[in-house]
Amino acid sequence: MSMRKKVLLGSAAIMIAFIGIAFRLYTITRSTPIEPPSSTATSTSFLLPTTGSYVERAQNYTIATNYPTTTPLKTNVGAAADAAALAHIRNYIGDTIAQFKMGLTPLSQKETLQVVYLISSSPHTISYIFTIYENTGGAHANSFFKTFNFNTET
Repeated sequence: MSMRKKVLLGSAAIMIAFIGIAFRLYTITRSTPIEPPSSTATSTSFLLPTTGSYVERAQNYTIATNYPTTTPLKTNVGAAADAAALAHIRNYIGDTIAQFKMGLTPLSQKETLQVVYLISSSPHTISYIFTIYENTGGAHANSFFKTFNFNTET
Protein backbone atom coordinates (compact mmCIF):
# COMPACT_ATOMS: atom_id res chain seq x y z
CA MET A 1 0.00 0.00 0.00
CA SER A 2 1.34 3.42 -0.90
CA MET A 3 2.19 6.04 1.69
CA ARG A 4 -0.57 8.32 0.37
CA LYS A 5 -3.23 5.63 0.91
CA LYS A 6 -1.94 4.97 4.44
CA VAL A 7 -2.14 8.67 5.31
CA LEU A 8 -5.68 8.94 3.88
CA LEU A 9 -6.88 5.85 5.74
CA GLY A 10 -5.27 7.04 8.97
CA SER A 11 -6.83 10.49 8.60
CA ALA A 12 -10.25 8.98 7.94
CA ALA A 13 -9.97 6.72 10.99
CA ILE A 14 -9.02 9.65 13.21
CA MET A 15 -11.92 11.75 11.89
CA ILE A 16 -14.41 8.92 12.48
CA ALA A 17 -13.10 8.43 16.03
CA PHE A 18 -13.31 12.17 16.72
CA ILE A 19 -16.88 12.38 15.43
CA GLY A 20 -17.88 9.37 17.56
CA ILE A 21 -16.36 10.88 20.70
CA ALA A 22 -17.91 14.29 20.04
CA PHE A 23 -21.33 12.71 19.51
CA ARG A 24 -21.03 10.68 22.71
CA LEU A 25 -20.01 13.74 24.74
CA TYR A 26 -22.86 15.74 23.26
CA THR A 27 -25.46 13.10 24.14
CA ILE A 28 -24.12 12.80 27.69
CA THR A 29 -24.54 16.54 28.31
CA ARG A 30 -28.20 16.53 27.32
CA SER A 31 -30.40 15.88 30.32
CA THR A 32 -33.67 15.84 28.37
CA PRO A 33 -34.11 14.32 24.92
CA ILE A 34 -35.25 16.88 22.38
CA GLU A 35 -38.11 15.87 20.17
CA PRO A 36 -39.48 17.93 17.30
CA PRO A 37 -42.29 20.25 18.37
CA SER A 38 -45.78 19.06 17.62
CA SER A 39 -47.29 20.60 14.51
CA THR A 40 -50.81 19.82 15.74
CA ALA A 41 -50.57 21.63 19.06
CA THR A 42 -53.55 23.75 20.02
CA SER A 43 -51.89 25.54 22.93
CA THR A 44 -48.41 26.06 24.22
CA SER A 45 -46.73 26.52 27.54
CA PHE A 46 -44.92 29.52 26.05
CA LEU A 47 -47.19 32.36 24.92
CA LEU A 48 -45.81 34.69 22.27
CA PRO A 49 -46.67 38.38 22.15
CA THR A 50 -48.87 39.53 19.26
CA THR A 51 -46.22 41.98 18.01
CA GLY A 52 -44.73 39.63 15.39
CA SER A 53 -41.36 39.24 17.05
CA TYR A 54 -39.86 37.93 20.26
CA VAL A 55 -36.29 38.37 21.52
CA GLU A 56 -34.87 37.00 24.76
CA ARG A 57 -31.26 37.23 25.87
CA ALA A 58 -29.84 35.47 28.89
CA GLN A 59 -26.36 34.58 30.07
CA ASN A 60 -26.31 31.20 28.34
CA TYR A 61 -28.78 31.62 25.47
CA THR A 62 -30.36 33.95 22.92
CA ILE A 63 -33.77 33.54 21.29
CA ALA A 64 -34.88 35.69 18.34
CA THR A 65 -38.08 35.00 16.41
CA ASN A 66 -40.24 36.65 13.76
CA TYR A 67 -43.74 35.55 12.85
CA PRO A 68 -46.74 37.04 10.98
CA THR A 69 -49.36 39.19 12.69
CA THR A 70 -51.92 38.93 9.90
CA THR A 71 -52.45 36.83 6.78
CA PRO A 72 -54.19 37.37 3.42
CA LEU A 73 -56.82 34.93 4.70
CA LYS A 74 -58.40 37.81 6.61
CA THR A 75 -59.34 39.51 3.34
CA ASN A 76 -59.99 36.44 1.20
CA VAL A 77 -61.63 33.99 3.61
CA GLY A 78 -62.45 35.86 6.82
CA ALA A 79 -61.19 36.94 10.20
CA ALA A 80 -61.81 33.51 11.77
CA ALA A 81 -59.54 31.77 9.22
CA ASP A 82 -56.87 34.44 9.76
CA ALA A 83 -57.04 34.01 13.55
CA ALA A 84 -56.88 30.20 13.29
CA ALA A 85 -53.87 30.30 10.95
CA LEU A 86 -52.00 32.76 13.19
CA ALA A 87 -52.79 30.72 16.30
CA HIS A 88 -51.46 27.58 14.62
CA ILE A 89 -48.22 29.33 13.63
CA ARG A 90 -47.75 31.02 17.02
CA ASN A 91 -48.38 27.74 18.87
CA TYR A 92 -45.74 25.99 16.81
CA ILE A 93 -43.16 28.71 17.46
CA GLY A 94 -44.08 28.79 21.16
CA ASP A 95 -43.62 25.02 21.35
CA THR A 96 -40.26 25.34 19.57
CA ILE A 97 -39.10 27.92 22.13
CA ALA A 98 -40.32 25.77 25.04
CA GLN A 99 -38.49 22.69 23.67
CA PHE A 100 -35.31 24.76 23.18
CA LYS A 101 -35.47 26.02 26.77
CA MET A 102 -36.07 22.50 28.11
CA GLY A 103 -32.85 21.34 26.43
CA LEU A 104 -30.65 24.09 27.86
CA THR A 105 -27.82 22.93 30.08
CA PRO A 106 -26.41 25.22 32.78
CA LEU A 107 -22.78 24.48 31.96
CA SER A 108 -23.08 24.82 28.21
CA GLN A 109 -21.69 27.49 25.97
CA LYS A 110 -24.05 30.18 24.72
CA GLU A 111 -26.91 28.53 22.84
CA THR A 112 -29.01 30.17 20.11
CA LEU A 113 -32.47 29.75 18.66
CA GLN A 114 -33.46 31.88 15.68
CA VAL A 115 -36.74 31.64 13.76
CA VAL A 116 -37.36 33.63 10.56
CA TYR A 117 -39.89 33.21 7.78
CA LEU A 118 -40.63 33.91 4.14
CA ILE A 119 -44.01 34.17 2.45
CA SER A 120 -44.82 32.49 -0.83
CA SER A 121 -48.17 32.66 -2.57
CA SER A 122 -49.99 31.31 -5.57
CA PRO A 123 -53.50 32.08 -6.85
CA HIS A 124 -55.00 29.53 -4.42
CA THR A 125 -52.55 29.22 -1.52
CA ILE A 126 -50.40 31.19 0.87
CA SER A 127 -47.34 29.53 2.40
CA TYR A 128 -45.23 30.54 5.37
CA ILE A 129 -41.79 28.96 5.20
CA PHE A 130 -39.99 29.09 8.54
CA THR A 131 -36.27 28.50 8.98
CA ILE A 132 -35.38 27.38 12.49
CA TYR A 133 -31.70 27.70 13.39
CA GLU A 134 -30.42 26.10 16.59
CA ASN A 135 -26.90 26.21 17.95
CA THR A 136 -26.99 24.09 21.07
CA GLY A 137 -23.27 23.71 21.66
CA GLY A 138 -22.60 20.68 19.50
CA ALA A 139 -20.02 20.33 16.78
CA HIS A 140 -22.15 22.46 14.45
CA ALA A 141 -25.43 24.33 14.39
CA ASN A 142 -28.59 22.81 12.93
CA SER A 143 -31.24 24.34 10.70
CA PHE A 144 -34.56 22.91 9.68
CA PHE A 145 -37.69 24.13 7.96
CA LYS A 146 -41.37 24.18 8.83
CA THR A 147 -43.95 25.17 6.24
CA PHE A 148 -47.55 26.22 6.82
CA ASN A 149 -49.78 26.16 3.73
CA PHE A 150 -53.24 27.69 3.69
CA ASN A 151 -55.94 27.63 1.02
CA THR A 152 -56.95 31.24 0.24
CA GLU A 153 -60.34 30.24 -1.14
CA THR A 154 -61.90 28.17 1.66
